[in-house]
Amino acid sequence: MAGRNFVFIGTRAVLAGLFGFILVLSLLPLGGTASGQLLPTSTSTVTGALNNTLTTTTSNATQDTSTINGAVNTTSGAATSLTQSASKEIPLLPPPTNLVARAVSSSQISLSWNAPSLTSLVVKGYMVERSSDGGSTWTTIAQDEPYTFYVDSGLAPSTTYTYRVSAVYEGISTGQPSNTSSATTLASTYKLVVSSQLTTGGSIGGFYTTLTNSTGQLVSSGFTPVTFVLASGQQYYVAVGNYGGWVFDHWNDTGSQANPRPVSISSDTGVVAVYRDTALQLSPARAPAGTTVNATGVSPDNGVGTFAPNATVTLSWDGTVLATSPVKIMTSSTGSFSATFQVPAGASAGSHTVSATDGTNTHLAEFTISPPASVTLSSTEANVGSSVRVTGSNFEPGSPINILYDGIPYIENSTNDDTSPSETYLKADASGNFVAILAPLRSTEGTHTITVQDDLNDKVDSKITMTPHVFFFPTTAKPGATILIPASEGNGFAPNSDMTIKFDGTPILPASAIVSDSVGEFGGSFTIPSSVANGTHTVTVSDASGNTYSATIDVNTNAHSFSSQVVATGLAPACQAWSGCTDVPDSFAFIPDKGPGVDGSGAFMVNEKNSGQVVVFTNQNGTFVRQAVPFVQVPNVQVAYETNGLMGIAIDPNWANLTNTEKWVYLYVTRNETVSTAPGWEIFGEVVRYHATTDSGGNIIADPSVGEQLILKVPAFENGHNGGTLKFDSHGNLYVSTGDGWGFADAQDLTSLQGKILRITPVYSQVNGQWYSIPPSNPFASSTNPNIKKEIWAYGERNPFAFDVDYNSGKTYVSDTGYDTWESILNATAAGSNDGWPNYESPPYGNPDGLANYVSALYWYPHEGVEPQTGPAAGLEALSAGAFYHGTAYPGMDGAYFFGDYGVGFISALLPSGSAAPVVDPASGALKGQVMPVLYGLTYGPICMEEWNGKIYFMDLYGNMNVLNYN
Repeated sequence: MAGRNFVFIGTRAVLAGLFGFILVLSLLPLGGTASGQLLPTSTSTVTGALNNTLTTTTSNATQDTSTINGAVNTTSGAATSLTQSASKEIPLLPPPTNLVARAVSSSQISLSWNAPSLTSLVVKGYMVERSSDGGSTWTTIAQDEPYTFYVDSGLAPSTTYTYRVSAVYEGISTGQPSNTSSATTLASTYKLVVSSQLTTGGSIGGFYTTLTNSTGQLVSSGFTPVTFVLASGQQYYVAVGNYGGWVFDHWNDTGSQANPRPVSISSDTGVVAVYRDTALQLSPARAPAGTTVNATGVSPDNGVGTFAPNATVTLSWDGTVLATSPVKIMTSSTGSFSATFQVPAGASAGSHTVSATDGTNTHLAEFTISPPASVTLSSTEANVGSSVRVTGSNFEPGSPINILYDGIPYIENSTNDDTSPSETYLKADASGNFVAILAPLRSTEGTHTITVQDDLNDKVDSKITMTPHVFFFPTTAKPGATILIPASEGNGFAPNSDMTIKFDGTPILPASAIVSDSVGEFGGSFTIPSSVANGTHTVTVSDASGNTYSATIDVNTNAHSFSSQVVATGLAPACQAWSGCTDVPDSFAFIPDKGPGVDGSGAFMVNEKNSGQVVVFTNQNGTFVRQAVPFVQVPNVQVAYETNGLMGIAIDPNWANLTNTEKWVYLYVTRNETVSTAPGWEIFGEVVRYHATTDSGGNIIADPSVGEQLILKVPAFENGHNGGTLKFDSHGNLYVSTGDGWGFADAQDLTSLQGKILRITPVYSQVNGQWYSIPPSNPFASSTNPNIKKEIWAYGERNPFAFDVDYNSGKTYVSDTGYDTWESILNATAAGSNDGWPNYESPPYGNPDGLANYVSALYWYPHEGVEPQTGPAAGLEALSAGAFYHGTAYPGMDGAYFFGDYGVGFISALLPSGSAAPVVDPASGALKGQVMPVLYGLTYGPICMEEWNGKIYFMDLYGNMNVLNYN
């Protein structure tokens, strides 16, 4: 080995030839810093084998010793000359830093650390050591861990463990250990105490309570107060029952009315169920002193615990007997009664208790001395398709608020409209006030009644006048162009009336006769006279009763417009018409076969929702041709309903740079699994991937030798609302949308993967048994709460059937399909964004429920006045597509978010705020993005859209691929 030597120069060292490569080492003392000054040098000779210890003899007759952990050998007896600084300790193999241990569960501890700061060495992995005696003895639990994080599993509960980590350097040895860090595993079980009380504040017990697990199996039951023992970090559900006139109202800690409620604990916990006594009802329940109040004793169906039949009842006010009319109150044969009393003139403002007793049974009701309840509207005139702010004062504090339109409760009418906050979460605050945004229901012109009522029968009516409105498309067109009034988007007119259209005051014939329906709605079209001159013209629509609506249309012989062109058919060949479709297309993705962030060749893949088949189309000289064989037939697809089946598709953005063993196609599929509880099965959403290869004929197919890999599993879905869209960002992270599965509360539950936008990083080699890792910039990645799902990027989604991540800016916009009133485009760009569902379906007036991290919607539109009531898509409306656009084919649209609604049949573009600043919505006070209508008149489309080659491409349910052109 003669001639192989260390040569040290100043504070840098070059090792040439000894290990067959060059190492550059910093010669700082351990824990020291470089000052930029060259240190004095001395010449040393190395003798003996280069093993764990190097003994050097220096020219100034001193001995230095440097240690390398592990076996690094030279030929025995060889001598090596050495020039080094005067430093006594040389950190040849530096340690990892900032090791942190955190308890994850009763059996798991997660570790994270920073790589050694000396980056010129090659670290091939890390050795992880564990001690259960405070660091006296150590056990190696991982020898070549490839990442700077590790999860230690199989541990004992309530036990403290200490850890240290060392870097394993390529071709050399294992370096010095890091700092030590300790954590104590969680206990294996904790106690949950469920108790109960009345809304009037008194304690009451004896309500039957059940505890079930996440699959619906009964774990335990009892009567309040009851104590359950829960496994740490496990998901359970607690439900309480009613008894007699005592009805569950809400949970004291959250105010939620969810029953059963999800529970997952990591410490001893208590929850209180609050009950309302319905056997005694007061009307009104809030009023000034001196008010006459009607008191009613009500017997529930089973008569348990209420008033005795044919008994004398006494009413009291805060314990003092009241004078009543009749003087002697007698119950009926069913135990009911009715009487009046006068609120004491000197009663103080605030809450008081009214009691009714027959000597055996006693029931309580709350009465509040306050000004009477009142309601104001942001506008006393509106039209169908607009929104109105309803402000209430002096209602029952904490009471659910019900709003009716002409006697029809919101959320219970035929089109399922609701308020925002949603009906389930609309409550008066601690002062009895609330604010809600509603869309007036489909109705004729004239005066209508909005009624607000709380659970104590406080009721206030307000009047609103509906006015006509008509939506024209387009509003700029050439002479002779057709102007469309989409189905039902003429509204607020007289019912069953012949409609007249005038152009600059002159009647013109529509394409076919237009007659409004029973609620004053209609659709149709007409043609601009070919002889009109360029300029602004007035179009007036009127009914037979003289109700009119006028708007202007700009006529320009050089006007431009958008149109769609079918460029491929047979995306789902079994579906030639919507009726009886079985293989409807659901989503598609262009293959990035020219590199990430670059338009590929134009080849794309399409999912068939119900068949489970993924088909390939290639671009052959501008013609899209369906590949003769499918890419894959995904097995065991669950297709019972709605957004179930084979859903999303995303293709690895590094496709062009990967080897044939690493080209992956990611899919989202729903599947049934057999469980022991009724109904015997459960639906799961799964992100899976298939490795792509080519067969002998050049077809792109899934490699049968690799098969399917399960990446991520989302449990506990119902029949529908599964989300299922997949998108990659520019950093290789995969975003996954999941719906609430009709679970509502799951969207706000950070221990659930439902109702979320998830973000993971797929890996090519498993990490801790998984095919993905958690990006460290995920909002909850560093949370010490073991129950919070670290995959979450954003939450508060309902059914995000479509979303997109802007490859250029990272903006993440979600097209979230509405439940009751509004379709919304949500902003999930910031980590940890809360988009508000189920508390809010569109922007409320501020954030009345105080949701953490709430981000107001970017844009929304109502169902009322938009969803068609006639034609093939009658009653259908849902945001079903969304894609960011970058290009010049559509002037002024670079950076816009294109979106579509397959029921209404339109495409619009949410313009970038830089070119079209958001405006204040008058009802909600929230900023609302500006939108440009792009195309109307589509049928069952768009379903999915993507940008390719500078244009927007979209599918429809007939199995066509279309391109959006600008003429």
